[in-house]
Amino acid sequence: MDVTTIALGIVEAADSVDDYYTAVPHAGEWKAETAYFVPSADTAADGSNYVQVELFNGSDSLGSFDTSSTGLTEGTPRAISLSGGDALEFTGGTDAIKAAVTHPGTGAAIEGELVLGFRKINDPNT
Repeated sequence: MDVTTIALGIVEAADSVDDYYTAVPHAGEWKAETAYFVPSADTAADGSNYVQVELFNGSDSLGSFDTSSTGLTEGTPRAISLSGGDALEFTGGTDAIKAAVTHPGTGAAIEGELVLGFRKINDPNT
């Protein structure tokens, strides 16, 4: 079974709203199976002023997390539950996965790595 992992750095000030993109760098069809955010700095929980990270394939939401009720601790991975059926499938080098970062209220800063695990679901050479 072929698997690959991609890490995407995310660094945001509390008042920023940005999208981050990455793609599977190998040919073939790949299915996103795992996602974690590994913070390199603490982010406190706050019900009014927090950060949200949502993953997309096109307009299809795949999963998200926020710090409204649970903060982030430096070096402690936060699992992101993925769902979406066929939307979890990506063509290597063609389809991009997007991480949309928003900051409700006055927001909160976030810094760390989004780590995505993919499993190959077909081989273009067969």
